[in-house]
Amino acid sequence: MLKKVQENVRKSDTYARPKKQNIELYLKYNYRDIENVKLTDVEETPMGKLINGYVNDNTKLFFTATISGDTFDNGIGLSGELGDLAKYDKDKSVTEIKDEQNTK
Repeated sequence: MLKKVQENVRKSDTYARPKKQNIELYLKYNYRDIENVKLTDVEETPMGKLINGYVNDNTKLFFTATISGDTFDNGIGLSGELGDLAKYDKDKSVTEIKDEQNTK
């Protein structure tokens, strides 16, 4: 049983690690005072995969990122506390952020 749990954790980590860069970019750009991002687990749903996590070592600042295709661009659910840290009325997607950074 423990071996199966360890295998599932390893698969989740392998899947989530490449997506973390985009999730972190999105959160740091759109929300104030984001110092670090921790991914906790990956859920498989009929609609696709979800990556759960939290920021600043505070589990009250949690999020669920939706993976479209094989990448994260802007689908995210937030705790109320994390939502209160929003910088803008409307978040920019990872694509928009990268386009903006490339034109500077």
